[in-house]
Amino acid sequence: MSTPETLAELGRLLQLEVDAATAYAAAISAAGPGALREELTLFQADHQRRALALHEAFARLRASPPEIRPNVRGATIGARQAPAGRPGARELIAALSGNARLAGDVYASALARPLPQEVREAAERALEEERRHLGRLQRLRASAALA
Repeated sequence: MSTPETLAELGRLLQLEVDAATAYAAAISAAGPGALREELTLFQADHQRRALALHEAFARLRASPPEIRPNVRGATIGARQAPAGRPGARELIAALSGNARLAGDVYASALARPLPQEVREAAERALEEERRHLGRLQRLRASAALA
């Protein structure tokens, strides 16, 4: 992948991570205290860490990252407005499960392209993390604590 293509892909991944961290922030503020909020806080930290790693990848390529602004307000990536009312745990988990699937798809798409080895390895780790997030969200949804 040429440098402009690599930088475009890194920018796309960075936007995804910023949007995901923003969506988790919205979900954390909507979640009551307890296991769900704690888990969402850990997932948000994963997205923040990955955004930082992408900034570092730009620096290694001696390029500036594009200006990224959060593009979401609700718990779902792509939401243009916050949900009406306070969503319950099941609604939050459903929205964030969709986000994890979308993030996994974006990383899988990135991995279908030629990437510098270091970026490829980071994208593979991110894809695995998204799969773990999705699995954990599915277990939380199934738990009796959310009944």
